Amino acid sequence: MELQGISAVTGERLTRADQANRETPVASERPIPQAALRYATEVEILRVWIAEKKLHCSLKVGMYRETTNVPEERAWGTILADAARHVAMHWSQVTALTQRNLCG
Repeated sequence: MELQGISAVTGERLTRADQANRETPVASERPIPQAALRYATEVEILRVWIAEKKLHCSLKVGMYRETTNVPEERAWGTILADAARHVAMHWSQVTALTQRNLCG
């Protein structure tokens, strides 16, 4: 077996063939937050990759329209702003920059 990596989510050893299978987590996969693992009703809405020197996204658009009275555009604005805030929090912890400097 040619080991290529270990899933950050499951801890399984992955071969190149495993990584080619889209259903199998890859070694560079980010771990699922503990809060998302606690309940079966939690849902993943965004994944982002850099592949072939481009940004690639997988989105679950339409979920808010189907399940709540929240306008989809408002929900995604909040989601993307919150993601930017998380990035800014990280960089403010490892650099001299503040969140305000990073987010504008």
